[in-house]
Amino acid sequence: MTLILLVAVAVVALVLGWFYGPFLAAVGLIGAMIAPFLVGGESETPEFLYGYFALVSILGLAIDAIRRWAWVSVLALILGFSAGGLLYFGGAEPVGLVALAVVLTLAALAIPVLRLFPDHNGSMVVQSLPRLRAKLDLPQAPWPEFPTFLAAGSMLAASVVAFIVALDSAQSNTLIGFWPIVIALAVLFAAVALWSTNAPALADLAVLPIATLFVVISIQSTERGAVWSAFQAAIERLPEDPFPGAATAIMALGAMLSLFAVWRSFVDQSWRNYWGVLAVVIAPAVLILLEVFWQPANVIGAYPWAWHGAVIAIAMMLLAERYGRRDGADHLRSAMAILASLSMISFACVVLLSTTALTLSLALTVLAAAAMDRRFNLPLLSVFIQAGVLVIGYRLLIDPGLIWASDAPVFEVILAFGGAISAFIAAHISLGSHTHPRPRAATKTMLESAILANAGVLVSVLITRWIDGLAYTDAIITNWSFSLNAMIWMCVAFAQFYRVRSGGALALLRKILGTFFGGVAAILLGLSVTVANPLVGWTGDVLGPVVFNTLLVAYLLPALLLGAAAKYLWPHRRKTALVMNTVAAFLAILYIGLAIRHYWQGPDLSEFGTTQPELYSYTVALLFAGALLLYQSIAKRAPGLRKAAMLVIAVSVVKVFFIDISGLQGLTRVFSLLALGLSLSGLAWLNRWASTRGDDPQRTENGGATNGGATLADESDDKGKENKED
Repeated sequence: MTLILLVAVAVVALVLGWFYGPFLAAVGLIGAMIAPFLVGGESETPEFLYGYFALVSILGLAIDAIRRWAWVSVLALILGFSAGGLLYFGGAEPVGLVALAVVLTLAALAIPVLRLFPDHNGSMVVQSLPRLRAKLDLPQAPWPEFPTFLAAGSMLAASVVAFIVALDSAQSNTLIGFWPIVIALAVLFAAVALWSTNAPALADLAVLPIATLFVVISIQSTERGAVWSAFQAAIERLPEDPFPGAATAIMALGAMLSLFAVWRSFVDQSWRNYWGVLAVVIAPAVLILLEVFWQPANVIGAYPWAWHGAVIAIAMMLLAERYGRRDGADHLRSAMAILASLSMISFACVVLLSTTALTLSLALTVLAAAAMDRRFNLPLLSVFIQAGVLVIGYRLLIDPGLIWASDAPVFEVILAFGGAISAFIAAHISLGSHTHPRPRAATKTMLESAILANAGVLVSVLITRWIDGLAYTDAIITNWSFSLNAMIWMCVAFAQFYRVRSGGALALLRKILGTFFGGVAAILLGLSVTVANPLVGWTGDVLGPVVFNTLLVAYLLPALLLGAAAKYLWPHRRKTALVMNTVAAFLAILYIGLAIRHYWQGPDLSEFGTTQPELYSYTVALLFAGALLLYQSIAKRAPGLRKAAMLVIAVSVVKVFFIDISGLQGLTRVFSLLALGLSLSGLAWLNRWASTRGDDPQRTENGGATNGGATLADESDDKGKENKED
């Protein structure tokens, strides 16, 4: 009776407020909301109060709709959500609070505009947020109208309520909260997508229930809720037990919400791309969340779960065909649908296929994306191609990666790496076709770097396995093992630096990764040159015949890789190329010296001392190197190389007089000095010819020597420009 009388007083206040002003209306709203709490007492079924609070809030919204007292609607919604929350935390069932939130939100959509179907016009709320508007590239728009803000606030409050109840029910391990919340969020999304077709200003509110749905699905697993626990318990079910359908039901709900967005994208031409994004994102995102957090393949089996992804892939491909017919030359929505379909095909492959088959299937999807881009001009597919390159690189290097490649059958390793490289080459050719070229600079750069890096990694892996077979042991701490691993990391580092030229937001990250990978390669190469050097002797003897042995793998191959990278990847960065060429030259010289010692000493290079023929071999090698440098100085017109050649020759002369001759006597010493003199005479003549090479008759009257139509002054200017660019 007390409650009835208090409510009656509140109703009288509301009626008086209708005629005499908003203050009495507000007093009536507050009195009606707090009346149940003033009365107190206990009830086994307080859930009926949820309906009471909903009626009072609707009455407040109706007063504002007629009299245009905006703050009365705000007060009505705040009081309604707050009273429902207090009732819930007082022990009432969560389903009633979720229902109250849905009813209040639907009322906030329709009552303030006094329409059976909301018709909010004007700007969206997201357009009133400058930073978010700039990120989404939305046009400048006037301030949204009050009913739009009111609807946005109620939708946000309902989403918060759904999250709180979902978290509470998951932590308390009760079945009663999850499904009502999921259904309520679906209703809220449908209210925006279907019911509010004539209200373009409410379109952005569809993101709130969808984002909350994603969170609810995730926390059911992270908090080990009752629905998730019951689903996981079905792993040990008997054949006669019912099929665990929780994951399938959630996926079906996501597919239904995608269909709602598809319908809206067909009827709402002003925001068709926005609804098109939601259409191709919701169902795949729900499936991926289930895979990450619920792992349904362990419960229902890999094959049935892969079919879930395949069904969505088929639906997305059909949607792409529909979009293509409707949009004409605008392929954005078609590209998004194709992107979703390819992602779902890749998902099904991940669930079903083995290591090699999965890598090949992902590579084929990348090739398919490039082919469709070439045929239909779908720039958005570049995102899929680049992501596919990264995923395949991750699989080839990390998971299962190099550990798998070192033990798996050689045929499978070659098939995985070779198939991926072939697909990348075909994709690059497809994008660069002469008949349908596509200006996809960043994508082509990614493909080029992936081709080079994976090819280098494959060669290193095959050489490692071949030498392991020769050594009849799993040699890890050896010079060639360190160098081969260094080459792998060099390839990865070069790929990252090569991708920097495409620019973009990831350029800095790629520089950091490239520097890190290059540092790892430098450490491994340093270990190969120092502690694992065969001159030290503690890492084993040289394997293989002279020249073609582990020394070639340990030192000459890295030198060739560095030289090739300096020439083809950074031809215009002279300082970088100089450093890399210097390291490459050092490694090549080290290989030649160790190869000579291997020829005279045998596999064990750590023996103390040298023989006289070995010393002569070093001298001949130095003289040959000096002659080669002189030739290069002539061919490239590089005075620096000629000076380096003179330095090498000087070192060889000093070595002969102070080291080689000391062990010779009689005619042997005479003939040795005679041979050295003849060699030096020939080199002196070659040096003289090289020094006068630049003084040929091709001189201009102005004092500049011409070379192919360009003066030395012009060449100097060009070099100055190159130095500035460097």
